[in-house]
Amino acid sequence: MQVTITKAAKMAKVSRNTIYNDIESGVLSYTANARNKKLINIAELARVYDGVELEDNPKEEVLPDVQKRPDVLKSQSKQDISLQVIQERLRAAEKALETQNEERQRERQNYESQIDSVQKTLDKLQQAHGQTVALLEHKTNNGGGAWEKSIKAMEQRLSNQEKAAKEKAEREEKILRQNKLLKRALASEKEKLEVEQNKTFFQKLFG
Repeated sequence: MQVTITKAAKMAKVSRNTIYNDIESGVLSYTANARNKKLINIAELARVYDGVELEDNPKEEVLPDVQKRPDVLKSQSKQDISLQVIQERLRAAEKALETQNEERQRERQNYESQIDSVQKTLDKLQQAHGQTVALLEHKTNNGGGAWEKSIKAMEQRLSNQEKAAKEKAEREEKILRQNKLLKRALASEKEKLEVEQNKTFFQKLFG
């Protein structure tokens, strides 16, 4: 169910300016109708603001024995909104997991690319090793220092690449741990949602 900005502010017990500010900052989402009028979903309102007041719906069909009990109708509406909030949280968690998986894939590709670069560098160093040794054997006293500096520079470069690859692997492991925690949280939310959806009408009304 969607309501206007004025109605949303009244239900959330905040000012219209607060609603507009939260919309512009991205805290509160909205939709626009054909007249470009902003509408707020009640479930989204309940997600952002605490203590949202829900109005009874007199047109809602209920059983005869609870038809004159507005407190029961209000309780039912709150439970329905709670289910909507849980569903939105599940969708948000699934989207976050999908985003993390995409980032993980990019990290893995970058990591593999860096490993390949390190391997190519190692191959070049091994290929040039024989030539370097031969040249060092015939070096002059004046030129010896330059060759030593060149070798040290290559060793330092190789060391830096190995360090970067190790840090990449540690970040990959951290992402894997975060994904596992997120999957457990998502499974827990889904289980709660299934329990709520499997409750009978009277179970939802009276707990």
